[in-house]
Amino acid sequence: MSLKEKTSFRCGHCGKDFEAEIWSSVNSEINPEMRDSVRNLDVFKVKCPHCGNTELVQRPFVYNEMGKGFMIQLIPNGSEAEVKQMLNFFSGKGGEGSDVLATLLRRTSDLQIRLVTTIPRFKEKIAILDEQMDDRLVEIAKVLCKTIASKGEDVEAYFFRNPEIDKLCIGFYNPKNQDSFYMELNPEIYDLMKQSYSEDIKKMSEPTIVVDEKWARQFIAEHPKE
Repeated sequence: MSLKEKTSFRCGHCGKDFEAEIWSSVNSEINPEMRDSVRNLDVFKVKCPHCGNTELVQRPFVYNEMGKGFMIQLIPNGSEAEVKQMLNFFSGKGGEGSDVLATLLRRTSDLQIRLVTTIPRFKEKIAILDEQMDDRLVEIAKVLCKTIASKGEDVEAYFFRNPEIDKLCIGFYNPKNQDSFYMELNPEIYDLMKQSYSEDIKKMSEPTIVVDEKWARQFIAEHPKE
């Protein structure tokens, strides 16, 4: 289902308080007209009625694209406790209804649920979904690309389609010096990851809810290749 809720905000520009409706959940099957608003992040924007300033607000949000069997849960800046609570729910340890959902997730590969804690990571998952790629393989490919491109620097890596060249890319951002750059994601790299790890992924007994660099590095370590 798609849901809106009225919430109080304080404008970051004029400092005045106001109330506004903001989406807390969007189901693209019920509201297909909202697909673009999710992708351009309009669902996270509120406008101050006093000064007209528009801000991007970080609020809990669920996006369902059930036609593709995908659900993304955003917990902005989620603490370790909040993330653990949500993981317990999806694993069947989170109270009423969670055991049913956990059983369903174990029995089907047609339903994928992902948990993210920032809007950029949410947007990245949407981009991967739109390319009809497996985000687990993309994360593994990102680790390889980061090893090649980062030159030992601690950078954040993001998957995206570069509209200027219309190619899939991995973008890198260094939070220390705020430097950013990107490299094209050669389709052969993704195909190689698919060839190397698809069978290992199929054999996983538990559903994967958090798929990020940490997950990818652990998965690679547990499934060494020659």
